Amino acid sequence: YQNFGEDVRPDIITFGKKFQVAGILVSDKIDELPYNVFSDKVDEKLGFAPGVSRLNSTFGGNLTDMVRATQYLKIIDEEELIEKSREMGEYMLDRLIDIGKRYRDYVDNIRGRGLMIAFDLKTVDMRDKLFNCTIKNGLLLLKCGEKSIRFRPHLDITKEIADEGLDILDRSMKETLL
Repeated sequence: YQNFGEDVRPDIITFGKKFQVAGILVSDKIDELPYNVFSDKVDEKLGFAPGVSRLNSTFGGNLTDMVRATQYLKIIDEEELIEKSREMGEYMLDRLIDIGKRYRDYVDNIRGRGLMIAFDLKTVDMRDKLFNCTIKNGLLLLKCGEKSIRFRPHLDITKEIADEGLDILDRSMKETLL
């Protein structure tokens, strides 16, 4: 949510996967639902709290994982990784737009927010050929949707690594699209 500025406060934030800890943060707005999954309010007709224990996770309540997650958040804050990822995302998106101009007959819908960046190719076959070529050339990207490629590098990616990856992508486009 930090990409939307300080004026935006979400009601719910969930996290997992790359964080290696699953979790959910919820504002007081959830209390507008009387028997929500966080509520211990007892339903008089049922004789128990219907919300209790409906929300569980593999990692929920594990002290070691909570300590690790706290350290992740501390590192993200101390190393200013949110701001750095915003800056690197803008840099990478600008470079990708420039690269895309050379292949405008094949590449479109270049988009991104922060370090979550994607683009479309005209056909599934073009996408698959480019995807295979990037792997052959040493760059691992992800297929998504019908004919898209996306990437989401680490929050601490450097300009040098970003340039190396985008250079491989450019070379792979030249090999497969022209």
